[in-house]
Amino acid sequence: MEIQKILFEIIKQRLPANLRLADIIGEILNIGTDSVYRRIRGETELTITELSKLCIHFNISMDAILNYSPNDIMLKYSPLYTNNIDNYYKYIEDFASLLENMVKSGGNKEIIIMSQDIATVHFYPYLELILFKIYTWFKSFNNFQLTYDKFVETLNLERVSGFYKKITEAYLQIPSSEIWTTKTIRPFLYLLHYYSDLNCFENKDTINIIVNQLIDLLKNIESCTEKGEKKYIGKPVSFRMYLSPIDFSNNYMIIRRDRVNMISIKLHAINSVFTSDSCFYSEINKLIEDMTCQSLLLSGTSARERFLFFQKLKSEITLSAIATTIFESD
Repeated sequence: MEIQKILFEIIKQRLPANLRLADIIGEILNIGTDSVYRRIRGETELTITELSKLCIHFNISMDAILNYSPNDIMLKYSPLYTNNIDNYYKYIEDFASLLENMVKSGGNKEIIIMSQDIATVHFYPYLELILFKIYTWFKSFNNFQLTYDKFVETLNLERVSGFYKKITEAYLQIPSSEIWTTKTIRPFLYLLHYYSDLNCFENKDTINIIVNQLIDLLKNIESCTEKGEKKYIGKPVSFRMYLSPIDFSNNYMIIRRDRVNMISIKLHAINSVFTSDSCFYSEINKLIEDMTCQSLLLSGTSARERFLFFQKLKSEITLSAIATTIFESD
């Protein structure tokens, strides 16, 4: 019955907030409410046919379910290692739906991010910033020779901009906390230097646009940190920023919605894997709790430390921009 429990947890995680688990299961399996609840509670075992129907409907690996063991973790992953941009559109659409469902679900909800580099969710309001991030991903893993400018021409900007707007609006409505280090900004600056060195920008003004957007992004985060809140249509939503004395090896994002908890683990520049495995969640949650206890809360208090922290980050951006400009002029 452990397999059955895992299956229903995965299905619950993937359901839109406005749909009831019992209603959907009953519709798919064509069984009554009592029969549905006996299966959800583990009192009645799913038949192989019922298991197959649920796995097909919710795009869950039946093989992974049947071969599950306590040391296994069920992951949700959207492959992006192809030249097919439609895979990215699907990935970003799914992420937008995830956040929108959190907003619609009501009740308690929260996002906690441990940032080895700047969380991608902050890039979505800035078109050139997020497009550059996508470009670095596709160029690195698909080995194409397009410049940034030519790559952007291949995108359906109206479509992706719609997804970015949905993600931004949903994120602003969800209470969130982040843990940064003094090095969190450096991976992005390294990418900007690297692709500038490779002459990947036909329009050199693009670099200045990206740098200015990065500065604006940082100012916005600094303002939210100072006030301890972000705002959506004038409504305040909790935002807390912590400064860790210890560097991270990766980005982790905890997503809490009612009784459904999920972990996102970043893969490279864009993609992530998601899991709601309870043991893994508990371990990462403990890691983040311990890291939070060791970190300095910059939101609302610690005015001096907050000022010095963001000044240091802005200085790094300025120095990076100067270095890039000098190189381009040479």
